[in-house]
Amino acid sequence: MPTIDEYAHRPREERLTRIARTPSELAAAVRGAGNEVLARRPAPKSWAATEVICHLRDNEEWFLDSGGSGPTTGHAPAFTPIRAGGARSTSSSR
Repeated sequence: MPTIDEYAHRPREERLTRIARTPSELAAAVRGAGNEVLARRPAPKSWAATEVICHLRDNEEWFLDSGGSGPTTGHAPAFTPIRAGGARSTSSSR
């Protein structure tokens, strides 16, 4: 897996193609898995699949809400992970 810096230096078209594949790859990865499996953390300090997917959703919303300028503002969203069945949890109100 490439580092963030290595990934950032890849051609823009390659990065956009990778992003476009993400929803279908995530759907395939969790298809058929029950809520208990998706909510299970593989290690105490690791996120569960549900938390990772919610984190991606929250960051996509933040980016789109910012008009696509999110990563250049210097202000990262301060999201905290949610547990399966829990309410969305963020440090700021939406």
